[in-house]
Amino acid sequence: MVLSPFTFKGLSRDVTIEEGFCEAIAADAVPDNKAIALSLNGQDILVCRFNHQYYALRNQCTHQDTPLADGRIRGGFISCPLHGVRFDLATGEPKGALTSTPVDTFETRESDGMVFVRI
Repeated sequence: MVLSPFTFKGLSRDVTIEEGFCEAIAADAVPDNKAIALSLNGQDILVCRFNHQYYALRNQCTHQDTPLADGRIRGGFISCPLHGVRFDLATGEPKGALTSTPVDTFETRESDGMVFVRI
């Protein structure tokens, strides 16, 4: 096991990384159709929940590097709050004409009431 720094809402603690997955957030802390921004191993990550599934992606629009954290989740997409570019939560692929560059996505899993993200 490897210990690594983890920051969530200004709190810092050590987490265990197993098989490349990092403990990210309590599953019940992410309401359906919402996203929670956090810093995980030095990366700005957005953990999203849609249709009771968890997704993780880089918290940065590829159009103008705007954080996606305040974007609306609908139909499996998150919209950039600046210009409305939509990104598929599962693949990161954009929908719209403003960018063709996908957002980085990260594998997630839920276990024992926690969401884990593979970084």
